[in-house]
Amino acid sequence: MSNFNQEAVKRGAAAIKETNEQRESSNGEWKPFFRTIYWNSDEESGGNEHYLLFLTPLESLKLSDEYVVQGVPEVLWHGFLPQEGSKFPAQVIARTWEPIGEPVDPIQEKWLYGPRKTDLLIAVELEPTFEEDEDGIKRPIGMAVKLQNFERRIRDEDGELTEEREACVVPIIGLVAQSPFNFGNQLAAFDHKNGRIHKTPLCITRTGSGTNTTFMVEGFRNLKVDLAPLVENIDLLAYLQDSDALEEILGLIEGKSEQDAALIIGDRLLDKVLDEKTDREVYDEIFKLINQPSKYAKEKSTGKAQPRRARPSQRVDLATFKGVLDNAPLEDEDIPFEEAAKPLSKEERKESLKARLAGKAA
Repeated sequence: MSNFNQEAVKRGAAAIKETNEQRESSNGEWKPFFRTIYWNSDEESGGNEHYLLFLTPLESLKLSDEYVVQGVPEVLWHGFLPQEGSKFPAQVIARTWEPIGEPVDPIQEKWLYGPRKTDLLIAVELEPTFEEDEDGIKRPIGMAVKLQNFERRIRDEDGELTEEREACVVPIIGLVAQSPFNFGNQLAAFDHKNGRIHKTPLCITRTGSGTNTTFMVEGFRNLKVDLAPLVENIDLLAYLQDSDALEEILGLIEGKSEQDAALIIGDRLLDKVLDEKTDREVYDEIFKLINQPSKYAKEKSTGKAQPRRARPSQRVDLATFKGVLDNAPLEDEDIPFEEAAKPLSKEERKESLKARLAGKAA
């Protein structure tokens, strides 16, 4: 069981206070940052490969009578919007995404950036430990949550900042925003044939570029990940330094197993991302700072979302894997297909997303 009691609450309260002071001193320009996990095509830099544990299950998962973790949403995504005064592109959900329901997407209308169907997931990065086998090949023999070190100023008994500093660590968590086709299909195939992606440490490697991009998913079911560093240090994640989000998470994970706590953390982070990326004020701010049109111009929207050219769906049909699961030997930690939370239908998913955006999610 997780053991983060009142000490985590105290640390979280101190972090909230420090964040609010930063926000007040920045004239409203300071924003918590949440990283996006990218794969590039440069093998030499190592950026084409990531070791991850997903905190978002592919389908909705019931943890208890009080809490159901939602599955992966598919959104209409603007992933690379150049911003004046920033070297980093912005990301936002198109206004023509069905749960938002607006007839025109201003970014596509003016700047010709065509939004793409995209799956959104939360993942924590892992640090593998390697050992050479008899053939001289390095193979992972252990996986640990990847941590980032930083320093922060210590407060005195009155809560005022001093010049003393303390060393802290924070888990490296990020958003994975990828195509449901060349990326999502690979995850779905692995999840229902080899092991659940929220229980199995993975190595995901990108090969190729452009339309020739493919992803290879390799799992390590025999390696267990100690999630304590994730759960016990989540109160130091800058993106959560907002009283509502942080206090809610600390309350929800108290007394939960580390596995359930990690899934709740991922679920609340994904909710926060969806809230932010569908907020009209956030959208308008990003729209104002776009400083160049798309190099790959799509047709302008004409009062309604542009229809896509018809083609067969490449999404994995989950039913095709049921026979595999029925006939494959299962280990103790596996969830039989019939006992997993029933996936939401398309209409149920749409209503669930609309409810999230309206702040009425169960």
